[in-house]
Amino acid sequence: MIICPLTLDECNKHIIPRPKTAFLMTPSDDKMSPAVKRVVNSVTSSLSKHSLLFLFGTKIIDLGDYACSICKNLRACALGIAISSEDIPYSTLGNIFWEMGLMQGFGRPVILFVDKRENLPSDFVRDFTVCFKKGGYLSRFSALLDELSKREQYYSDTLGDIAYDVGDYEKAGRYYE
Repeated sequence: MIICPLTLDECNKHIIPRPKTAFLMTPSDDKMSPAVKRVVNSVTSSLSKHSLLFLFGTKIIDLGDYACSICKNLRACALGIAISSEDIPYSTLGNIFWEMGLMQGFGRPVILFVDKRENLPSDFVRDFTVCFKKGGYLSRFSALLDELSKREQYYSDTLGDIAYDVGDYEKAGRYYE
């Protein structure tokens, strides 16, 4: 059961999975500095090289409540990528961190790109944080994507088969998905 973060009731929205899609949590184009634009372009290029699609949270067009649309798309995507920089306004960073928290709460991995590691909260300083001001950050990102792609096989081949063997067909279906 998924609880809606807006109403605190059970969410009844039908989610169409996007298993090979990354949800990008970035500022809108008009609030994006040239440095952040370069990082976003590099990230999207790397995602394409790994045969992953991407969806910008700032470009979602859907009927109804905008926050609900964001939430539905977060739940549908397999991976989140967030950008944090001193160049991003605090109000925008607040939205990015809210989206990150939702995505992590839904059990999706989130890779955080930062301009510097100083002053980050302790829960952000972990394996899934990439500092883009240091050289070689794209190779680190590529290595993370390679590790994440191994999860797909683990879920479908290992956990899906175990769930199927014990007769939990609903769980098996989710793992195979």
